[in-house]
Amino acid sequence: MLSKLKFRIKPRGENVAAAAVILTFTTILFAPLASGRTFSIVGAHMYGQYPWIARVKDDPSIIGRGYPQTDQAETFYPASVFATNALRSGQFPMWLPYSFNGIPITEVGIGTGLLYPPKLAAMTFLSPGRQHDLALFLHLLMAGLGMYALLRCWGANAVGAVLGALVWELNGHNSFWLILEHIAIAAAWFPLMLLAATLAVRRSSFLWAVACGAALGMSVLNGLLHYVYLSALVLACWYSLIALKAAAKEWREKNLRTALICLSLPALSAVVAIGLGAASWAGLVDLLSHVHRQPLTIDQQLAQGTSFAEFAQALIRPQSASGPAGKEADFAGFAFVGIPGLVLAIAGLFRRKLPTLVASVVGVASVGIALGFEPLIRFLRFALPYFGTLKPHAGFFLFGFAIAVLASFGFTEFSERFTGSTRASRLWFAIGCLLISVEAWELLSFARIINPVQPESPEWMFPETPLITRLRELQGDYHILPVRLRLESGQWTPPVLTGKIATDFDLRWSSGYESLLPLPTAAFWRTVEQGGRLAADVAPAFKPDFFHDRLPFALLRKASVGLLATPPGVRLRDINGRDPSAEGAVQLVYEGADGWIYKLTGALPRAFLVQEVIAAPDAPAALGILVDETFDASKSAIVIGEQTALQTGLATPTSQQGFEGGAHIASDRLNELVIETAANGNAMLVLNDSWDAGWTAYVDGAKQPVLRANYAFRGVVVPEGEHTVVLSYRPRAFLIGLAFSTVSLCALLIVFLVIGARALKAAGR
Repeated sequence: MLSKLKFRIKPRGENVAAAAVILTFTTILFAPLASGRTFSIVGAHMYGQYPWIARVKDDPSIIGRGYPQTDQAETFYPASVFATNALRSGQFPMWLPYSFNGIPITEVGIGTGLLYPPKLAAMTFLSPGRQHDLALFLHLLMAGLGMYALLRCWGANAVGAVLGALVWELNGHNSFWLILEHIAIAAAWFPLMLLAATLAVRRSSFLWAVACGAALGMSVLNGLLHYVYLSALVLACWYSLIALKAAAKEWREKNLRTALICLSLPALSAVVAIGLGAASWAGLVDLLSHVHRQPLTIDQQLAQGTSFAEFAQALIRPQSASGPAGKEADFAGFAFVGIPGLVLAIAGLFRRKLPTLVASVVGVASVGIALGFEPLIRFLRFALPYFGTLKPHAGFFLFGFAIAVLASFGFTEFSERFTGSTRASRLWFAIGCLLISVEAWELLSFARIINPVQPESPEWMFPETPLITRLRELQGDYHILPVRLRLESGQWTPPVLTGKIATDFDLRWSSGYESLLPLPTAAFWRTVEQGGRLAADVAPAFKPDFFHDRLPFALLRKASVGLLATPPGVRLRDINGRDPSAEGAVQLVYEGADGWIYKLTGALPRAFLVQEVIAAPDAPAALGILVDETFDASKSAIVIGEQTALQTGLATPTSQQGFEGGAHIASDRLNELVIETAANGNAMLVLNDSWDAGWTAYVDGAKQPVLRANYAFRGVVVPEGEHTVVLSYRPRAFLIGLAFSTVSLCALLIVFLVIGARALKAAGR
């Protein structure tokens, strides 16, 4: 069966025409870009939050208000702005100081693509908005062309392969996630992995095995590992199946060397993928032991499945086909593959070839995952590591792939059965062109309906307002907490700078939006969110709401939160219902239509010195001591463990008096801070930025450990006198992974450039 797979790289007219068709339909989808528009939800999101909600006027050119997916505006666009600014200022975007008092963005920023080489290259010359659009266009085009090449390699005819390519490129799943380019990137590399694996085995080629690993490694560097995980599962099954089949055939024919080569090819691809993708997974693996998020329980995973009735309806006409604004996300609509594609996929089931058999199995499994079929989910959770982290609707990613393969072979089967003459061949070609046109019209129409667009201009990409300007002027040595108004009725009220949007303006925000966070960081801010009550749980995708009537002011002061940003007209209350303004605990320092700013009196600066330490037996006890209002963070620091306290060599409470000392942040960069200290005795420098094991301190050039102080923050012991403390963020696991990825990428580029040059030279002869 494998021997019948054909693939010839020749400049045949039908392949050129097919590529032109795929390019044409991709260009039609992205036609709004030519008129100065962008696929983005940023502008629409300005209508739903301060400081812009009171300043923007109604504009019909902003399409997508009420769109059920806000991650592009709240996470991915700000992350792109941050990384672009960092690279252009000569810094690598490893530590993000503008979210949750600081987070290791390269480890926790799943899906932001900050390590994806094409995106890093685009950051050097394109605006974040245009980076997004270029990534979408190029990778969806790659998805279509790659799927066409794969289907031709597997034996589909040109017309069937074009139809399958369009199904894969523009199906409901990929269309819904169009504003998040990581799905388009995953869709681009997936068929290329399978194509390279097929050619590696068919030709017993180490080079194609390397290409397969490179495609998988590039997908890993994109960062959204859920879809990489699913892609790798299918690749592993297909690769193993064809390698074993080819090895068995060679073994029977006494070609032992070739048989061993066939068996070694998947291993070679895996090594290349692991090396190239190391920058993405190395730091993450190191972090997974102490993050707040746990896998979904079986009940949670099953509850998120799509019902069969919704699935069946979505195959014909998804609910979101009338527009998604103001509705919940139509996860069932991910199953939409177009009527011609669906009908031809049924016909493809009757073509008994290895690709269609594999696609059938993948299709059935993907539907079972998406519907939350309990026996299958339980089996996969048992058999596959980390399967419990997947949401069931991710199964529609593979459903689109299965339908694309089956539809292409369905048309191929029909055309081969009913083209006994030239006239019949022309008729089936015409029918194929008609089916492609209908399929493309359905999928393009659906994609246009469900995707927001807006002008690609600064006024619709989170422009700076007077509130933001004032916050930048006032922040100094403090952090800023966004505060939301809570109505007794429970009615929704607009927030202030949600998610990571503060990153756009270099505001040191004490909030954010992350799916993964180091546990101390997540637990501390969850405790603040609950009014000072110790955190018992943290939401899986943590985007806290700090409400105006349950603020633990004493705890905020200890964490150096010196400014509160609120909607206009908000009067603050503490957790006991008292008015802090009347008591002088806060001062209103800015009033505007775009929001108000309160200053907390007595808030500790980000960097300060204490001479005393308190030993907590464990981390929860440290948080409990910190929350206790009798604990004075200006005099003492909490460390975990008696041994750690003894190693500091510092005084215990009440044992010494008359301490004087101060600290000043002389230089504040993303991955490095320089702090000048002066004290009349040995002391601990406390920096109220989030602690992470990747931070290292140097006191006058001598290396010192960075202790976990006050549960979630940083502490460095400094001796008496004047000293310079340099804190550098150098996460070991990530940097080792980055080195492996860099070396692997350079080696691959050299290999393929040399091969390409030789091929061109040979063609010239």
